[in-house]
Amino acid sequence: MCGRYLGFVLLVWIPQVLNAPSAVQSCAAPILTGGYFVREHSVYHNETTLAYACDDGRKPAVEGWWATSICQNDKWSPTPQCIDEKACVPLTIPNGNYDASTDGWYKNTDKIRVRCDEGYEDKRNDATAQCINGTWSSVPICERSNESCGDPPKVPHAVIIGKGYQEVSAENSQLQYKCEDGYAAEDVDTETIFCMSGNWTEGPTCSREHTTERKPVSDVHICGTPPLVTDGDFLTNNGKYLRYQCAAQYQLVGPEMVGCYSDGTWSEAPTCKATFCSVNTDELSHVKSVGVRFINDGEEENLECSSSVFHFSEARCTRGKVTLSECVRDITTTKPVSEVHTCGTPPLVTDGDFLTTNGRSLRYGCAAHYQRVGPKVVVCYSDGTWSEAPTCKATFCSVNTDELSHVKSVGVRFIYDGAEENLECSRHGKFFDNFSKARCTRGKVTLSECCDWITWLICKDRLPVGK
Repeated sequence: MCGRYLGFVLLVWIPQVLNAPSAVQSCAAPILTGGYFVREHSVYHNETTLAYACDDGRKPAVEGWWATSICQNDKWSPTPQCIDEKACVPLTIPNGNYDASTDGWYKNTDKIRVRCDEGYEDKRNDATAQCINGTWSSVPICERSNESCGDPPKVPHAVIIGKGYQEVSAENSQLQYKCEDGYAAEDVDTETIFCMSGNWTEGPTCSREHTTERKPVSDVHICGTPPLVTDGDFLTNNGKYLRYQCAAQYQLVGPEMVGCYSDGTWSEAPTCKATFCSVNTDELSHVKSVGVRFINDGEEENLECSSSVFHFSEARCTRGKVTLSECVRDITTTKPVSEVHTCGTPPLVTDGDFLTTNGRSLRYGCAAHYQRVGPKVVVCYSDGTWSEAPTCKATFCSVNTDELSHVKSVGVRFIYDGAEENLECSRHGKFFDNFSKARCTRGKVTLSECCDWITWLICKDRLPVGK
């Protein structure tokens, strides 16, 4: 009998326990200063929605004249709050952000400074907004920059490492590819790509790695006439191999040293790739015709546009390929511009100087093996001050061999950007001299392991060193 009553009690009590709201998740009725809501309970269940409004002269701290708040795990979200009607609620800036107020709202006359996301810019060059009588004035708009880049090129058998996916990348940003196991980049330099003038530089080609059977090496006279390399020639001949070098403004692609096999055949010979670009302005409708312009690798030149002398198209040469930007103004400013003689002596730029002046602006350039950073054009404001001047950054590398244990000490060696030099190693190989290949890429040096001319192709582990 007791068992029957106990079963009845359990049937009645257990469902109530299962359906009872958790005290931890419920919310107490909020306290709302300067506003009101219809109070139905002293405690509200989790996920309950509560509507409220504010007294005259006040408004909710969110958009609209009334608002709602939801009970979520013992807290109301967003917190019901009434603020002065002349205050402003937070802004939503697509592709931009700013420092949020700790109060969750902004007082009348408060200002915020908007920062556009990477690859976006405020075309008006006025990144501030001000709260005036409850409304934001002059809200900045973050638009995609003409110089930014979209998706990087998809490379078969490769992934991008070190950075997650993003739809837009800023100018001069870089991404690094890595080939899948069993594949290797044909040109190590292309493993890192750069965003330049709205375009990505050429990415790598990942080819399947393969090992070749070593052939016995013989004296070079056995093979007869050395391989012909266009725009290049061999420099040294030690009887066992030939060391090749390219002419000025050309870069060596492939093995630097060529050997003679005992079967009378030569090992693979290098090629010489041009490290300059040519732009035929006669074939471009948006720039003034000035014939063919030659641009060194890694450098840029501003081509005057047909539309106006105050507009230019930036031509940039990267690994033998040229990219052209759209026509843009020399400089964007809200301050009145005067003749350059009004400001007196032009700004001094170390390792650079102004190249041209049209009376209202100065166009700056940098010395050889230096790259401009900052504005290309400087103007004179009507108040007698100059606009921001650029700086010139070195595009060469220095290697202090006295600080490297694996190469012979020969002091400091200077290597131009995009070039490379073989440094003799401290230890000698069994049959041939060992060397470490030092390569300069945008101011940074990489060093290979010590290899001889036969094994250098598989010496891909590069050691970064200081500039």
